[in-house]
Amino acid sequence: MHTRETLASNSSHMTASKNTPAALFMLVLIVVLGIFLRFEASLKELWLDEIYSLVLLQPSTTALQIFSIAVDNNHYLNSLYLFYLGAHASPLALHLPALLFAILTLILAVWICHRRGLLEGLLGAVVFSFSFVLVLYGSEARGYSSLLFFSLLCFALF
Repeated sequence: MHTRETLASNSSHMTASKNTPAALFMLVLIVVLGIFLRFEASLKELWLDEIYSLVLLQPSTTALQIFSIAVDNNHYLNSLYLFYLGAHASPLALHLPALLFAILTLILAVWICHRRGLLEGLLGAVVFSFSFVLVLYGSEARGYSSLLFFSLLCFALF
């Protein structure tokens, strides 16, 4: 007859994986590929909605006026960044906050998954590194990647 402790220890042995150097190398390699994919996507030209955000900012002469733009395309923090950077900046510079938050989101997501085990970390790394939507959000001059990062951070902390 199995006791509750025996069953719990058996199930933890079945799901636990060894953090071998090869497995950790695979985990890091997948994350690095995901970061490279996001960087490459950030080099693209601006999309119509990103250009529209810059057009919305043109009449603004002060940063406070950004908060009076009542359009759902206006992400306040992102709009402030675009306002101070200017419309003539390079696409990579305009995409930089999204790229940084996308990288942080990827690392945070893999860390959350890896807390459960190596296999979960590897699967989380694959899903979060190569998800089309997550790569897209990380390469647009919008507020999506910061929203994802802070949502995952709340999940990780609470």
